Amino acid sequence: MRDSDEGADPTTDEDIEGSSLAGYFGEDILSVHLKEGCLPMAKQGSVEAVQLVSIGEQPLELEDLERILEQVRDLAEGHSGSSVEIVHEGASVIQLGPYRVAAAFPPFSDGMEITAVKQVRQLDLEEYGLARALVEHLEDYHRGVLVSGRPGDGKTTFARAVAMHLHGRGAIVKTMESPRDMVLPPDVTQYAPLEGSWELTAEILLMVRPDFVVFDEVRKTDDFQVYADMRLAGVGLIGVVHANSAINAIQRLIGRVELGLMPQIVDTVLHLNKGKVEQALRLVPTVKVPEGMFEQDLARPVVVVEDFHTGQAQFEMYTYGDQLVVMPIATGVGGRGSSRGVKPRPVVTEDDVADRLRAYVAGPLEVEMPYPGRARVYVESDDASAIIGRGGRNIKELERELGVRIDVVSDRPDGPGGGGGGGNQRIGDFSTRETKNNITLYVPGRYQGRLAEVEVDGRVVGSSRVTKRGAIRLPRGPGRVVPSPTRQTPGQTLS
Repeated sequence: MRDSDEGADPTTDEDIEGSSLAGYFGEDILSVHLKEGCLPMAKQGSVEAVQLVSIGEQPLELEDLERILEQVRDLAEGHSGSSVEIVHEGASVIQLGPYRVAAAFPPFSDGMEITAVKQVRQLDLEEYGLARALVEHLEDYHRGVLVSGRPGDGKTTFARAVAMHLHGRGAIVKTMESPRDMVLPPDVTQYAPLEGSWELTAEILLMVRPDFVVFDEVRKTDDFQVYADMRLAGVGLIGVVHANSAINAIQRLIGRVELGLMPQIVDTVLHLNKGKVEQALRLVPTVKVPEGMFEQDLARPVVVVEDFHTGQAQFEMYTYGDQLVVMPIATGVGGRGSSRGVKPRPVVTEDDVADRLRAYVAGPLEVEMPYPGRARVYVESDDASAIIGRGGRNIKELERELGVRIDVVSDRPDGPGGGGGGGNQRIGDFSTRETKNNITLYVPGRYQGRLAEVEVDGRVVGSSRVTKRGAIRLPRGPGRVVPSPTRQTPGQTLS
């Protein structure tokens, strides 16, 4: 909608303010809700505090609503700053000066209804009290910004404030709106869907070469794809999105945009609550081991969602198998930015592991942690069996309690085991299963993927890779007869 000062229009602003619809908008009325057979109602107050009140004493008749809608249509046709934005079978949206009028009638609705919204106040960006660093961030208008919030939280008003701020700094600003209800000066062109398509609108905009575009509102998959295409073409964008939180706005991109492209398409998310910027997030791409994982070979591309002001990570997004995971990260207990129900993982040190294992160890004990979450324990052979326990029960409980993976090594040239073996481990706790063609030894599953050499009476009789189920399978046959390793004391050697 345009600010209009031209008195030559067939329909003037005074005509609009004197209409039956405008008569319902008294002081502090934000929206009017009219339906046949019901009392006229309105939302009154401010964005921070709204209440629903009755603004009439008699229920509305169908003829009353038809007369109001007909007058709105006639005024819109004769006013240069008004237009019929949407027309469907059973519904229409008309922008009448500062009023956005949505009408619904049977068979789409169960009765005729008119809802009118008026922008009662236009704010400057300075009135939001943003930190200077965030304002400077937005002034670099070659960015992708999402403005999120619930209906009525002031998303469009804030987006307009940013657009006007950039316009005042010499940027060429355009808008994509349906309906076009922003109050803007004449030199900021407002575009509707061209032939019903935002894709066609985007094609025209790229030829116009704007510096910055306000896309109000991004709802469907096609809208997000148009937003992404324009961002990758280098256009600065604010997209207005309905969402309960800033991270919910980011999650609406999942499945619509590749993970690796997200930070290039959207680098900043601002969430509004009751007209105020409640949260500012920034998307940062990196390669790392995701929070809560410890194996270095699990490193992968991760998008870190961090608080704009503090730089603290709030969420991590990464692929896990075929799924894209959004994992919350706690940054404090009950404080701003903390993830409810998610507790920070305590840091486990070498001393913590050693203290916990001393109850199982009679001889020397040495602990190394090559990286967080993984402990290598050097002990004598008898102590190794005590730590592991029958069937690996003890070590599983220890790993669960400490939150780290534990590798027990009982043969180390310069360590407590002292018996040589180049860091290999002798394990005597296993079970066997024999068939006509094979002998299978079952060991704890933590040894999966390692090469095992099986000794019987001090002689290596075979070797095999440990399977995911902890199985070591050795063939039997002519020339390959493997004696049954029925005694557990010789054990096996895992490389």
